Amino acid sequence: MIHQWPPLWFRLGCTSLLQHLGGIHSGCAVSGSVWLVFRMIVIFHDLKNNHPAVVTMGVFTTIALLVSMLSALPWMRNRHHE
Repeated sequence: MIHQWPPLWFRLGCTSLLQHLGGIHSGCAVSGSVWLVFRMIVIFHDLKNNHPAVVTMGVFTTIALLVSMLSALPWMRNRHHE
């Protein structure tokens, strides 16, 4: 079979590397989301010095990102992707 031509140690190493990169990707997404929520809190504390369009787009972006993150959770995917 063609898919088993590399040695097992090579296949396991590739799998381990790809899982590690996925963990980094998820970590960056979570930290970016936390930063966005923090920034929106700062903008709301200084509301009088920010344009309403900045606040509106910030709220819409934050909500869209949080909905996207919630829909990626395994229990949500398993429930709605039958």
